[in-house]
Amino acid sequence: MDAPAQVDVGTALSGLTSDPDWLKKYALVGLFMLIPVVGPIAAMGWQRRVFEAARRGDTDTLPDLEFGEDIGRGVPVFVAMLNLALPIIVVGAIMAVLGIFVAILSGGIESATDNSGVGGLLGAVVMLGGYALMFVIIIAVSLFAPEIQRRGFRGEMAPLLSPGPSIAAIKNNLGAYGMVLVGLIVANFVSGLGAFACYVGVFFTMPIALVILARLIAQWDRVVEAQQGG
Repeated sequence: MDAPAQVDVGTALSGLTSDPDWLKKYALVGLFMLIPVVGPIAAMGWQRRVFEAARRGDTDTLPDLEFGEDIGRGVPVFVAMLNLALPIIVVGAIMAVLGIFVAILSGGIESATDNSGVGGLLGAVVMLGGYALMFVIIIAVSLFAPEIQRRGFRGEMAPLLSPGPSIAAIKNNLGAYGMVLVGLIVANFVSGLGAFACYVGVFFTMPIALVILARLIAQWDRVVEAQQGG
C-alpha cells in the first residue's frame, strides 16, 4: 500500500547536488536569469520541468536548460504568478480614487467649517487604513503564492478566476500547506545566501531555491491530487 501523500521539507532539500552536472546546470540557469524578462521566464520553464520530474519521482537528476523551449513552458507559470498582482493593483487603484475623493471632501469640509485640521485628520485616517489593507493583501498574496504556482505548473494561466479548488485544497490540508510555506521560507533563505559571496553565489543559490520550491510544490500537488481523488 502506498504511503499517504505528504509534504516533507527534508525530502525537498535532499539530492540537490546528486546530478553529476549540477554545478554547470545551476550556473547556466543563474546566468540566464540575468536576461531581462525572458531570462526569468525561461527559468520558470526550467523549474516547471523540475516540478514534473519530481512528480514522476525523479529527484536525482536536473534538466538541462533549453532556453527557447523553456520560455514557452514558463509563460503559463509567469502569467499565473501575475495573477497575484491583480489584488494589489485593484486595491491600489481603489485607494487612488478614494484619495482623490477624500481630498475633494476634505476641502469642502474645511471650507464649510473653517477648520483646517479636519481634512488633514480625515486624510491621515484614510491613508493609514489603506496601508493596513495593502499590508494584509500582500501577506495573503504571499501565503497563496505556492498554490498559484502549482496551478501554473499545471498549465493554468488564470487560477484566480476559479479560486474555489485552491481554497478547498488548502483548507482541507492546512498542515501540508503549512509545510510548503515553511519550505518556501527555507528556499528564500537559500536564495539569499549567495549575497554573502560578493553576489557571485546567487548564480547557484537562486536556481537551487527554484529546485527546492519546485519539489515542495510537486509534493503538495500529490497531496491535492489525493484529496481530490485523482
